[in-house]
Amino acid sequence: MTIRHKMIAGMTAAMILAAAAGSVFAQETTAPDTTQPAEELNMYTGNAEDIMELGNTGYSMEIPEFIRKNATIQTEGLDKNTIVKVSETASLEANEKQNLGYDTAGWIFSISKAAEDEVKQLRCDDMSGCEVFAQDGNGTFYLFEHPTDVTLVRESYDNIDKDLNGWSEINTWASECAEAAFIGPNKGLVYVTCSNSNLDIHFARIAFRGETSYTISTTQFGPLNTSAEDGSEALDAFLNHAHIVYSDSAEAPDGEYVVLTFPEENVRYDFFTADKNLVREVITLEDGEEYESFYTVYFDVDGLTATDVMQAWYDKTAAEQGRK
Repeated sequence: MTIRHKMIAGMTAAMILAAAAGSVFAQETTAPDTTQPAEELNMYTGNAEDIMELGNTGYSMEIPEFIRKNATIQTEGLDKNTIVKVSETASLEANEKQNLGYDTAGWIFSISKAAEDEVKQLRCDDMSGCEVFAQDGNGTFYLFEHPTDVTLVRESYDNIDKDLNGWSEINTWASECAEAAFIGPNKGLVYVTCSNSNLDIHFARIAFRGETSYTISTTQFGPLNTSAEDGSEALDAFLNHAHIVYSDSAEAPDGEYVVLTFPEENVRYDFFTADKNLVREVITLEDGEEYESFYTVYFDVDGLTATDVMQAWYDKTAAEQGRK
């Protein structure tokens, strides 16, 4: 399963046009609405003429005519977990014509499936180029995979202006519509989402990899060693009921906060009492300089806040250790 995608070095006449066409798969800064049915998600129309069986996979997908006309929909010759791979046909042809051998030429996206245990391990690391987007009643998860660099291939720059609009159209459809276009025709699939911020990754490592080098504290009281067992309710809330996104313009509010620290990594997370769904990440560099960024946490359960959840974790740990 391809998770990362490297830019091809040594640009030749078979130009990988990174400078000319940026990726439309941008970093999330808003929370998705996970309550919508598939037909309301991202322009799924249910048009029977566009429903396409994906080979012998047992799955179908709504693929509009302009995609079928300009892209190659591959369902055979893939690894056992990949259901479909969509690539721009012109890039495949340019790659073959020049005998370049780029196995990712023109790749737009793939959809694959994974077991729950595999998804848990994926969530413990950077998932750039891979998002969990659906689940069925049998516990199978579905992944939307895409390149993190542009994979457009042409013989020269001469065709850039002519082809760039079409390339952008395909990529826009892929980023905005493809997930719903897969969920809609396949009965029993439901939309799910797993954010993959650094904070998500740290929670996942505690829950799924047994990470033990971390402490919890408040601005009033010192750090306490704690455990995934003590924090089980918090981990469930963050990993199963939260979506965490970057908050570019946030500032730290005054007042107290709960702190989750990973001392071996020189990373801490501050959960503010004055803004209970704002979290500050502080990374301390070797020279002592601190680099900070912010996240906003959105829960799908009414009444939950990030700070209250972490405060409850701290209170339980402190009570068990006779510190409160």
